[in-house]
Amino acid sequence: DGWHHGVIGIVASRLVERYGVPVFIGTYEEDDPTRIRGSARGIPEFNIFDALQCCADILDKFGGHRAAGGFSLASENLKEMRSRLRIFANMHLQPQHLRPLIEVDAQANLRDLTLDLYQQIDRLHPCGIGNPDPVFWTPNVRIVEQQAIGKDRSHLRVVVSQDDDESGMKAI
Repeated sequence: DGWHHGVIGIVASRLVERYGVPVFIGTYEEDDPTRIRGSARGIPEFNIFDALQCCADILDKFGGHRAAGGFSLASENLKEMRSRLRIFANMHLQPQHLRPLIEVDAQANLRDLTLDLYQQIDRLHPCGIGNPDPVFWTPNVRIVEQQAIGKDRSHLRVVVSQDDDESGMKAI
């Protein structure tokens, strides 16, 4: 409620990147709160246009392609749209299809992840669209210590090690 329709496509894309699931998101029209305008983004195994077509009779209008689309509908049809999309997803998706779509920039051993590297990367800021923060992948990491911390114990302090290295790295 209250989101400008121009940002919902961006939000949908970010949610797909983060959670690796198809996303349908909508906002009420400013001039008519009984109408919803929405945007959808998909994953390779989920055809957005086909999903919208299964709701064609309850949508005012829709368009798009396999990976993305837009739609509008009366707010009274939202519950029915959710139901149909859930059925469509159950027919077309398997659990292994649902995974974050993270692109890894480089493999790095724990011993390579130093304060010096952090400072070098920090010089590349500001990061954002077109200049994302780098993502590293470190194989064979295990947690050797863990402790819940913070006032509400909602953070976790850990010590991780890689392979048989006993030195470990502290992280929060």
